[in-house]
This record gives sequence, structure tokens and C-alpha cells, in this order.
Amino acid sequence: MNRSFCARIVGFASSIFLLTGCGETVSDGAPAGTPSDPTGITQPPGTTTPSTKPAQPSQLGVIGSFDVRFTKVTVTANAGQPQPGQLPEPASRTTPFRLDLKRDDSGKLLGAVTVDESATALALAGDVTANKMLSTFSGTSDSWKTFSLDRNADGSLKGTFTAKGEQTFGEGDVMYSYPIVGEGTFDLDKTKPESRALVLRSLAPKDSMLPWDKIEVQLAEPLDETATKTATHFEATGGSPLTMAWEPTAAHVTDWAGVSSITARATSWPPTASWSALVGAIADLAGLPGAQSSTPLNVLTLGSHASLIGFDDDILMANLWGSYALLGGGFSGANDSHCEAGGCLSLHTQSVNACGTSGTGMAARLQRGAANKVAVRYRVLVHPTYDNGGSSPPYAPSPATVQVAAEGGAVNESQISFTDAPLQKLGTAIDQYEWATAWSTLTIDAPTGTADLGVAVANLGTPYCGGPPFPEAEVLVLVEDVRSL
Repeated sequence: MNRSFCARIVGFASSIFLLTGCGETVSDGAPAGTPSDPTGITQPPGTTTPSTKPAQPSQLGVIGSFDVRFTKVTVTANAGQPQPGQLPEPASRTTPFRLDLKRDDSGKLLGAVTVDESATALALAGDVTANKMLSTFSGTSDSWKTFSLDRNADGSLKGTFTAKGEQTFGEGDVMYSYPIVGEGTFDLDKTKPESRALVLRSLAPKDSMLPWDKIEVQLAEPLDETATKTATHFEATGGSPLTMAWEPTAAHVTDWAGVSSITARATSWPPTASWSALVGAIADLAGLPGAQSSTPLNVLTLGSHASLIGFDDDILMANLWGSYALLGGGFSGANDSHCEAGGCLSLHTQSVNACGTSGTGMAARLQRGAANKVAVRYRVLVHPTYDNGGSSPPYAPSPATVQVAAEGGAVNESQISFTDAPLQKLGTAIDQYEWATAWSTLTIDAPTGTADLGVAVANLGTPYCGGPPFPEAEVLVLVEDVRSL
């Protein structure tokens, strides 16, 4: 069974996103924890068997972790809207949720949502959401605002609930909202935790990463932070260990339950293209052991460092990808009319067919300069599809992003901007390009330190297509050189 539990986590088996309670303990209804253990965690991290005897389904105490499932979702539509029979199955019907409850030292119930209790029910209020993508252009979302968990006369939970909320269904740029009511059942948590690793936002091509990109280990339910970090290892080709630095974890109201993700960054950049993230078997707070996971990571190698990355000869010091061309240079050191002098790199960063285009770029290793800065010499050429009355093309996005990273340190980022270098109408077009910036220099501060630098100049492309498109244009970014100062 795959599921996802916290506002910071996505469903593992599909494109479902959901928000639920966080953390778990198992007990027969007594407050979790002791005066010496105020977190409410009833066993040491990393163990694989419960430290307390699980309650029987007929004895559902108020304190514990529960698998929650909707058995019925009713949608009410107004006239003029797609009717329930025309709508896809609500996301909540196929999404498993998890609810976790504990008491603080005063006896107040805590969860990821507001909890009020009476003799007959527990009333939960918050925002618990299940999303499901139906296609590139359509999706549905259930946002549950209130839950009512029925209680027996002795105060135990019956294992049934009702809920109220709102469903949103969208196709393209058309959205519909509906009131929804639901009902379902819940029982003690029987689902083992899962983990996976993935690269956060990267300028690298799809399914690749730059060596300074952050790697996030996502957990399908909150687990002890220290135990998770101890059980997580990173390796390079051949099994040699990678040294990683853990990013600080943001505080959250449900930290008593553990963390739902941890993030790391490599402190060195070995010259290997294959890394792996290995997460060991970590037990959740109910004592259910998780499965080990291994995620391969394809890393763009940077080669040897240099103070200048140029394109005037046959020695290429950069890793290139996407729709690019090397102009001039080569064995003869030829000059090319597109370049400022000698050779240059051409990055085709935007196409008239903006839907589904992939990114393009370059990455290299730089020797740190005395001024702790990096300079990118560039020019942008634009061919708008439409004349726009002779005015400057209404081209909105930045044609390229520049990152400068310190090995083992921070990452600084800047944009090539038409504000810094405005487009000008050319007297004579360059190929098909009637508009261009002047040759310009973007200077970026390097992160503090003494270590080598990594630099990337890239555009992510437009893999998603939907909503109002940017004005159609063909865009080239010409890179004369990248140098440390």
C-alpha cells in the first residue's frame, strides 16, 4: 500500500497529493509518553517491534495512529456545471489517509488539525487534501474541512467518520467547485513506512542533476529525524561513500511525530556520473518496519577546473546538453560572425512550439578568483512569431538562469534579464533573428569560501503546457565565455 501523510509529502504510487495528520503512537487510550518523554514517542527510534501491545480493532482508543479510508463521497452540482455522473471518481475514494492523535501534558488532544472532543464524537477541523492528475490538462482535488469521528459510550472510537469539504475539478483553464460530503472507516495503522529520494529543482536535463543540487529524502509518514539521517547513506560509483551535509529542517507543529523529509547536499564533487541514495529500514512510531530503498542519481560531471571557460579552440571544458551548437573555434580557432570574437556557445532556449520543450545549458568547474565573482559574457537573439507593430517583442520569461556554487558550500543564482540588457531592433537580421541585446556581462558573487566553484548557464525549457502561453518566439542565448574574477 502506498500513501502520503503530511502537507510536505506527495503520494508515492501516483500523482496524488494529500495532507493529513502526522506522527503515530499506538496505545489503548492512555496519554502517549511519560513526564520524561514529553514527545509522545513510546519507543526508541529504529526498533522494528511495537513497545506497547496494539489495541484490538474493537477497542480503538482516542490516542494512536489510524489508517483512514473514504467509502463514499457525494458531490452536489449546480445547474450549468458538469454533473456528478460526468465527473471523474473523487480522489479521496482511491487515496489512503493517515490520522495521528496524542495528548499533551494537559490532556488536550493534538494532531495536524484542530481537535475538539465531546462525549459522542471527535471534531477535526483543518484542511486535508487529496489531489489526482487525470491528464496534463485536467485534475481533481478534494479539500476536506471538517471530520466527525464517532465515539462509543465508553469513549472509545467506533471506527466510522463523516466529513465535509469542497471538490475542485479543472480542465485546461476552466475550474468548477462543488460541495462534498463523505463517510468512511478507520482502524489501527497497519501500513509500513516508505521512503524515496529525489533531486529538488535542477538546471540539469531531465533525470539528471548537478553535483550541487539538493537531494530530498521523502518519507510517506513522519519518522524520527536522527534515525532517518543515520539510516541514509549516499554512494558514488563503485560504492565509495559520499560526504553529505544535511540542511536544517524547518520547525512544524507536528514535530513530536518526526519529520516527513530531510534534505542533503554533497560536500565534494567526485568525478563520477553515478550516485546512489540508500535509505535503510526505519521503524515508524507504531513499530512497523519500513522497506529499504535505493535511488540511482545521474550526475553531470564537471571535469578539471579552469579560470576561463571559452569556446575559441578544440579544448572543451564544459558539459553541454539540450539544443546547443558550438560556433567557430575548433582546431583552427575560427571566428564566427555570431560571436563577439572567435567562437561561442549557442543555446536555443525557447521555441515557437513552447509546449513540451526540454532544457538546454552548460555546466563547468571554475577556479575561484581573487574577487570571488563569476562573469558570464552573453548576447540574446529573438525572433518573434508576430510583428507586434514594430515594438519590442513581449517576451516575458528570462531566457536563461545562471548558478554559481561553491564545492561544499552555498549556491548563488541570477537571471539573464532583458531589463539589464534590453532588446534592440537590428538593422539587418542575424539569420532569422530581428531583435538582439548588445553583448553584455552578467557578474555574480561567488559563495564565500576558498573551494572550487561550479557554474551552470541553462534554461529549463517548458515541459508543461497549459493556461495562457507566453508570446511565441525563437530565442538564442550566445555565450562568449564564463570566467572567474
